[in-house]
Amino acid sequence: MGRFMSPDWTATPDPTPYADQNNPQSLNLYSYGLNNPLRAADPDGHRPVTKCAPDTWNDKTNTLTAGKCTTMDDGSIDPSSDGLGLILGWGAGKLLGPVLGVGGRMLGAAFDGIGEALGLSSDAITITEEGMEHVLDRHAADGTKNAGKSLFNGSKNEIKSLIKKAGSTTPTTQANGNLARVVDAGRTIGVDSATGAPTSTYTVITKASGNLVTAFPGKP
Repeated sequence: MGRFMSPDWTATPDPTPYADQNNPQSLNLYSYGLNNPLRAADPDGHRPVTKCAPDTWNDKTNTLTAGKCTTMDDGSIDPSSDGLGLILGWGAGKLLGPVLGVGGRMLGAAFDGIGEALGLSSDAITITEEGMEHVLDRHAADGTKNAGKSLFNGSKNEIKSLIKKAGSTTPTTQANGNLARVVDAGRTIGVDSATGAPTSTYTVITKASGNLVTAFPGKP
């Protein structure tokens, strides 16, 4: 699961076509969706598709026009998509649609909800403007209130992506009713003020409603 039968290629010889040198997963010429097939569709193997516009069906010509798909600028997977539902929906809608007509489109739409049903979506976290401002002020390298705090070493978009990824992690309830998600990113994402050392672990705190409260490198 999650592999192409043939390697990625370009018209101009390149040992690592379409690779992002900052993302080791993109160096695998056979990988599907940056080796994360439950988080993205990857129609051509070049860049993972994170969001697709709805397909359109023409009853007169009996043809299906694929909706435009977009990818993350940095090639990372955006777990706020429907996850497995996106993949199955894409496959059912685009591949079965022309054969099954309306039935194929209905099948694709039905599969779209599977990712959420399996808990593979990060919709549980709502990144509010207030919450994101709090994180950037206190835990970004260029924050105005970050003295003595744990600091992320990435950009605003990279921090936002980490917060979204935490949505697939099972939370624990804190004494004040907030939810805490502790995630290991598998790579260094910042410096933990408690140890003064680089860390791959970060914490995302939300209200019970899912609204973002804060996020920071390290554990609570």
